[in-house]
Amino acid sequence: MSVQRQLREDWDNREYEQIIADNVKNIANFLSSFELSCRSKLASLSDKLNLLEKKVEFLEARSISKDQARQSVLQVYKDLQRMTPKFWWDFGMHDMPLGVFRSVLKQQFMKNAHITDLRIIDRLVGETKQVTSMH
Repeated sequence: MSVQRQLREDWDNREYEQIIADNVKNIANFLSSFELSCRSKLASLSDKLNLLEKKVEFLEARSISKDQARQSVLQVYKDLQRMTPKFWWDFGMHDMPLGVFRSVLKQQFMKNAHITDLRIIDRLVGETKQVTSMH
């Protein structure tokens, strides 16, 4: 009788087993397509990263010491302050007093006063020199 009962239970549960089997197939298909999608996206990101790495040069410090970096910052600051009237005039900031414009530039320099890495300091000095050389 237990064999008959087992057969009856199996027969009654056959549609649940089919639903579970179909869902397992759906999950497997989803995971497979997800894996392929992720693999292609990761490959694309890897290619982009490789291109960026080729474009980016290793940033070496030009300054040998903190004192030398400080001197270059002060020099570029002085150069920028000397050019302030020209910037003020070229960008039409006549509604702002020149002294206020100078203090805003000073605030921008002071905003980076906490930076101690020579490479970053040299990079910022270089960027500022580029801006000043354009005018």
